[in-house]
Amino acid sequence: MKKYVIFFYFLVFLSANVFGITLFKGQRLLWNTKKGNFDKVSSLIGKEANVDYLEDSSNKTPLMYAAENGYTSIAKALLNSGADAKKVDIHSITALIYASSNGYQDIVKLLVASPIEVINHKDHSSRSALYYSLNNNHFSVAKILIESNANSEQSNGSGVTPMSIALLKNKTSLIQLMLDKGYNINYQTPSTVKHYFYKYDVNSASHVLMQRVYATSCRTALMYASSAKEVSQDSLEILVAAGADLDLQDASGDTALMYACRSCQIEKVKFLVSKGSNLKIENFSKRTALDVAIKNGCTEAQIYLKQGGGEEKVNPREDTVNTTGSEDGSSHKYQYDF
Repeated sequence: MKKYVIFFYFLVFLSANVFGITLFKGQRLLWNTKKGNFDKVSSLIGKEANVDYLEDSSNKTPLMYAAENGYTSIAKALLNSGADAKKVDIHSITALIYASSNGYQDIVKLLVASPIEVINHKDHSSRSALYYSLNNNHFSVAKILIESNANSEQSNGSGVTPMSIALLKNKTSLIQLMLDKGYNINYQTPSTVKHYFYKYDVNSASHVLMQRVYATSCRTALMYASSAKEVSQDSLEILVAAGADLDLQDASGDTALMYACRSCQIEKVKFLVSKGSNLKIENFSKRTALDVAIKNGCTEAQIYLKQGGGEEKVNPREDTVNTTGSEDGSSHKYQYDF
């Protein structure tokens, strides 16, 4: 009986040592990846170190550190040894998001061979690899992702999509590429968007994942382009040429023309009217584009729309007009709810 007890403890000791050695190899692999030491990383991979070893504090893997720091050779070695590109850290960030947000094209090219769910994965801020690449001005990376069928319609916690960012930065070639790859020109952002974040919980003395739901305006790319002054006329014209619905309405009933009127962009107003925008459409507050122009003090747009854009005359609502000349000589401005 004593022999069996000794043998049992020997097996426990052996298992503990093997596990400890394996664990230590994983830690060394992670540490050497952080330092960018390719030779040592290769050696540890050859000794069967765990290529998906998780760092305790962050849940980061060696592949994530390689992607974050631009260590292409290490990333390639890890992937060739079976590193899992689907792994996420505590913020739900993948290796592809790290590489894309930092503009490391060669690593992105390696990682886009991953399944499409990896390419379109969003972190806890509801931002994808494509979103980060565009937002951080890494347009060559964005092109690689779009060509790899990254979803251009995914919105973040504020309802901003990759297409919105491309429009804001007037990257016409990327806008056209998104359209060529199947972007729905009349796509409207969801009415609500979920945003995840960590909050420290005193009772458990740990960070707890929380969720917040935001309401968005259900805008189309054309509405965004009509509203943002940074978006050029060329970008706007690409959307219209692609078949954007001029009279589609958002969650408040506003059209692209109303967005242009609100931001006082007369050239965009003229362009949208010339392409057939309906001047008589009312939003859910019963306001036309002319009413919106009056409310926001856009004189040029008011004059143009009162003339019907060169066609039929359109009259504003009486309660939107700024009137003067009352009996007591005072000036009155009617207010309404926008």
